[in-house]
Amino acid sequence: MTGKRGEATGVEYYHRGERHVQTADLVILAASFVENPRILLNSAGDAHPAGLANGSGLVGRYVMAECAVQGFGLFKEQTQPWMGISAGQLTYREGYVNEARPAAFGGYQWQIGPAMKPNDLFGIALSRPQLFGRELQQFLATASQHLGMMIGFGGGVPERDNRVELDSRRDAEGYPLPRTVHRFSAAMQALWQHMQGEARAVFSAAGARDHWTSSGMPTGHVVGGTIMGADPGQSVCDSYGRSHEVRNLILAGAGVFPCSGGVSPTYTIHAVSLRSVTQLIAHWGDYVP
Repeated sequence: MTGKRGEATGVEYYHRGERHVQTADLVILAASFVENPRILLNSAGDAHPAGLANGSGLVGRYVMAECAVQGFGLFKEQTQPWMGISAGQLTYREGYVNEARPAAFGGYQWQIGPAMKPNDLFGIALSRPQLFGRELQQFLATASQHLGMMIGFGGGVPERDNRVELDSRRDAEGYPLPRTVHRFSAAMQALWQHMQGEARAVFSAAGARDHWTSSGMPTGHVVGGTIMGADPGQSVCDSYGRSHEVRNLILAGAGVFPCSGGVSPTYTIHAVSLRSVTQLIAHWGDYVP
């Protein structure tokens, strides 16, 4: 993916079995937290034996997934859960100070009162996945009028061994497929337990006649894999997404985040991308070889 000073960069790729080379002065890689590391690791060569932009050995490392908790409550009053959009009508983001929960690392947020249809992303039927047949029908008849929900996201802990790596399986062109390796730390499991207890307490205080939380440990909002930082030995790119090693290669997306904050990352992705583009336009001559 690199060229000598003054030469255009060549990007080799395959499409429907045919090899192509696309020349460019600058390359922006924005293929997701999974595919960005996969492409870089599959681009190993004499100049970059460990993979492109991987001199630090951190390409694919520090992948973080937030934990999620859904709290549900049935009320005597009608709650009209179908009204609105499937995102919180209210948000709570003051859970960052954790002196009262020293074992539970990380901030988190609650999205309160998202709309719930009988069967959609936050579907009413999914709140009680163990129900089938007549029991499910009876529950839906009640819950579609009287259910309330809050969903929380807990921040991820950056751990080097949580990663995207190349698998032994290969795609149709013969290149290794990606494989994700991830585990939740004890601190994140403690945060998840804390959030479950908080959800139950909220619905109890609100007067729900029945309340419960989601089972398992759902995840979402995955970031990391090509993290940014000031030290080339401890990161893959700088704060503008520019690779430390390949100066006309820009990495974009949530993969550059060095940590997860327990907050939906879309707006932050937009802000970081806008900052990177503004820097690129203002300093184009420094980026292009």
